Amino acid sequence: MNEFISAISNPNTYVHQAYDLLFNDASTFSNIRQVEQLMNQNPLLRATRKYLKLVFQALSVKNANDSLSVSFQQGAPHTFANVKELNHTLQNPSSLAQLIGLKSPGQASEMPLLQEVRQYFSVLANGGSPSTGAEAKLKEEFGEFMVTSF
Repeated sequence: MNEFISAISNPNTYVHQAYDLLFNDASTFSNIRQVEQLMNQNPLLRATRKYLKLVFQALSVKNANDSLSVSFQQGAPHTFANVKELNHTLQNPSSLAQLIGLKSPGQASEMPLLQEVRQYFSVLANGGSPSTGAEAKLKEEFGEFMVTSF
């Protein structure tokens, strides 16, 4: 524990260096902005954000017959008539790629936790009830994925 406290209190540690990078060097902010703009322009990252919005908004549906409107950005939302239609889109890489703005269905098949999402909505679409805690587990795993990128 003493090592931890001494590392935090030492001005030459990562805490001090991070502070200097973020707040004392104006060029760092422009570099961060440039990297952020490049990330926002990356089609795969934009599609992944849309996929995450789709999943999180879809997790609010509890009944197979409920319709779902998914808002990705400004403009008209995409509406699914029911969970079966959503499930069909998730199961079909071409449909999913088109919905989230990818040119390649292969890239759509690589979306985070896609197998788990497909399984969850497949059960719901077939009139079943996902296992207790399945929704919470998906949300937790997505949270870990977004934080760690693994």
